[in-house]
Amino acid sequence: QPLLRSNTYVRILLTPHGPQNMGVQAVGQETSPGLPGAVFSPDGTRYVRNNMLGFSHDEDYLDIYNFDRCTGMLSNQVRFAYGVDQSSGGGVAISPNNRYLYVPHSRYEYQYDLTSEDIPSTKDTVAIYDFYTDSFGNPVKFYRIQLAPDGRMYLNSAPGSSEHHIINQPDYGGA
Repeated sequence: QPLLRSNTYVRILLTPHGPQNMGVQAVGQETSPGLPGAVFSPDGTRYVRNNMLGFSHDEDYLDIYNFDRCTGMLSNQVRFAYGVDQSSGGGVAISPNNRYLYVPHSRYEYQYDLTSEDIPSTKDTVAIYDFYTDSFGNPVKFYRIQLAPDGRMYLNSAPGSSEHHIINQPDYGGA
């Protein structure tokens, strides 16, 4: 994560001898404080940060970087807005084959193709909240997401909900 209200990242290299401070790097545009969610791609070549600002009525946006896992350097920032939502949410995950980026956005689950020259243009809505509620009446929206060791992605719902969502085949494009 960047330092608050900056474009400065602290770089720490994990070695067999323990963590090694690699200094700081200023890269790309300054980030805004919001509900962040960040992830490295499974192959270690990308770093993606979801910046949810919906509570401030600003557009939520993604920062996508190339990542050098040997030096901790970020490069080639791609930033784009993807929507406004006055609900909590956030998180981001990348498919096991490193191709697809998944972004939960409360009522929608978006997918982007990271292999495209124009990543924002590949936005695909792969799920829409259907107003289903759990047995306690809590909405089962799309909240945090994580790639699991079994190759599937799991999404929890808004706090308090007892149910979750699963993406069984995240390596495939579309719903």
